Amino acid sequence: MPLSLRAVQEDPWPQVAQRIGQVVTGPVIKIVPFGIFVRIEDREDGSEGLVRTDELDQSPQDVIKVGDALTVKIMDVDLVRRRIALSQRQADR
Repeated sequence: MPLSLRAVQEDPWPQVAQRIGQVVTGPVIKIVPFGIFVRIEDREDGSEGLVRTDELDQSPQDVIKVGDALTVKIMDVDLVRRRIALSQRQADR
């Protein structure tokens, strides 16, 4: 039976789910037609979430570049589908 580090490490998703409602700042890692992906943890392998275009303060194609720091609010964590929903609009509330 093969061993891996991932098999002995605790699943990080429950901790991410406890952060719903927090405002975080992280780098933009990818821009896609329907939004942008932001890393919400300060590690190379940290969790990434999606800010849909309707949750951005501005159009991603206009001003946001990969590597930019973006302040976002963690809106929802889907543990089953392993997805994190973020909002830039809600971050200042």
